[in-house]
Amino acid sequence: MQPLIIGTVLMVISFGLVVMSVVHGQKRLKFEKKLHKLVLGKDVDDDAPDQLQSQAYHIMMELGKALEEQEDHAQQHSVRQALSKVSELHAETAEYESQPNLGEEGTTTQSDKAKKPNLKVVK
Repeated sequence: MQPLIIGTVLMVISFGLVVMSVVHGQKRLKFEKKLHKLVLGKDVDDDAPDQLQSQAYHIMMELGKALEEQEDHAQQHSVRQALSKVSELHAETAEYESQPNLGEEGTTTQSDKAKKPNLKVVK
C-alpha cells in the first residue's frame, strides 16, 4: 500500500513539473501552446515584448552605473553608449509594433484596428 502511495505522489509531482515547464517555457509547440492557453487562460504566442523589456532593463542598469562614475569624461562616454543602445532598442520596438498581428484566419485583429489613432485637424 505504501509503495502505491509513493508512486502516485511521484507521478503527480512529475506531471506538475511537466505542466509548469510548458507554462513557463519558451519556443513551444502547437500542443504546448494549447496547453498553455488552457492552463493560464490567455494566448501568448510571441515573447518579443519580454525580450524588449529585458533589454530595456539592462540598459537602465548600465545607465545607473554610468551615472555613478566619478570621472566626468567616463560618465559622459557611458551615457552616450546608453543613449545609442536606447536608440537601437527604440528602432527594434518600432519594427516590432509596425508588424501586424495576424489572427488564425490571416486577418488583423480588432484590437490592432483600435490601436490606430484617429487624428483630426483642428484650426
